[in-house]
Amino acid sequence: MKVFKTIALASALACLTACGSSKNVSVTYPPASYSSVEHADSVVTGVVYDSYGEPLISAAVQIVGQKQKVATDLYGKFTLKVSGPCKIKVYYIGYYDEIIKVKPGQNIKVTLRECNDLIECY
Repeated sequence: MKVFKTIALASALACLTACGSSKNVSVTYPPASYSSVEHADSVVTGVVYDSYGEPLISAAVQIVGQKQKVATDLYGKFTLKVSGPCKIKVYYIGYYDEIIKVKPGQNIKVTLRECNDLIECY
């Protein structure tokens, strides 16, 4: 992943140079979105698996009672900002929802069970 980011950054700089930009261009890396503003004690991290132990891609992780939610990445991993102890809901189409009590700084593993009865799942 780091190699891809480096290549993308180099490509962007090469394009600016080739386009004949006469303005000074400054690039900061890592971008502001990757800054250390999110302290480890203000987030909950984890991985979501299916019943076979495979990571679930794009499973939703949401703080119960709030609109804020994130989706798991290609490896089933997620990071969710929290302001204190709370409950999170983890859900995915075709699987039973899981509601889990979490605290800031906690790292969790969630295994969702397959739902065999589609009517019951919805």
